[in-house]
Amino acid sequence: MTGRTPSVSVLEASPLAILRAAVQAVPAMKYAVAVGGIAAIVALVITGWKLEAQTAIVGGLVVFVGMVLLVVFAALSRTGPKPLRPLALSLAWSFVALTVITASLFVSCAFADWPKPLPCLFGRCGNPLPTDKRDDTATVTPAMLKTADRALDGLYKASWETVYASFAPSVQQSLPFAVFREVARHQMAQLPGPPLRRKLRYDPKVEGVSLIVQYEAQFDSLSTWLETVVLVRVGNSWSLYRIDVQPLTWLSASAATSTILAEVTPSDALNGSHKTDLVGTWTPQQGWRATLKSFKKKAESTCDMQLVAGNVTLIGRDVLGGCKQKPGTALDLVGRVASSGKRLVELEQVRYQPADF
Repeated sequence: MTGRTPSVSVLEASPLAILRAAVQAVPAMKYAVAVGGIAAIVALVITGWKLEAQTAIVGGLVVFVGMVLLVVFAALSRTGPKPLRPLALSLAWSFVALTVITASLFVSCAFADWPKPLPCLFGRCGNPLPTDKRDDTATVTPAMLKTADRALDGLYKASWETVYASFAPSVQQSLPFAVFREVARHQMAQLPGPPLRRKLRYDPKVEGVSLIVQYEAQFDSLSTWLETVVLVRVGNSWSLYRIDVQPLTWLSASAATSTILAEVTPSDALNGSHKTDLVGTWTPQQGWRATLKSFKKKAESTCDMQLVAGNVTLIGRDVLGGCKQKPGTALDLVGRVASSGKRLVELEQVRYQPADF
């Protein structure tokens, strides 16, 4: 094979020098350089404009095909027979106009979302947005409320396995079933059964990826409690994240506005520094342990309870489920002090659980 072969010394062997020598040796390499230039432009578009790879690549291909067609028709207009020249020129100008319009629309879609957002060009308008961009006004469907209702029904029926299976996988990973079962059993021990009726406290609303459903649950004429179910979106469905049942009046109690007593007994509370301002405070978080002495029924499921804690008598006012416990049962009570005397403390808004449950 004859011809001029360029030589490149070791000192000149930079990437640019090697590329020049390759193009001189093989002229067809200039097309590879052109392809590399197109790839570089695509990379700049993806990283600089923050467009998706599919958007940049497809857009680049459309423009590239248009350029090729322009070159073809331009050549036809110069070298073709005279009858074909008007047709070639017409098609060439048509593709020029089409290229300009297409490029303009791509830029408009990318930066102004007009005539439609750029993702819609690739059929992704209906896909859920990322969490930080998801619309908070998603419609609450009957299926979502049914999921919340099933969780509550399972809680009242003590179907712990069914309720636990409704939790999101992330909750199950952090909350073992044995722990959930014990907490749920203690939480529901006071309740006599499902409520007589319930109504939505407010219209549920999707906030980000969560949905809070709250019911006012009426057990009898004196006891209305709050049922709270928090659902979380997992893929295209909704799973249980949190569930709780508590007295409706507890909503007004918060750490900022309420005083919670230290871990003291009722006797120490009456005789200690809290003696003068005990009314309005809350029992310790673990509650006061006392033994049920008697109860007085006030409604179908609500009673006043009289208990003994050491040398102090505790009176629980309007306690839901207080009638179903037997005298002599040890209970842990949490509530707000309504009044106090020398050896008497009256509690309201009471929750309890059997001490040895």
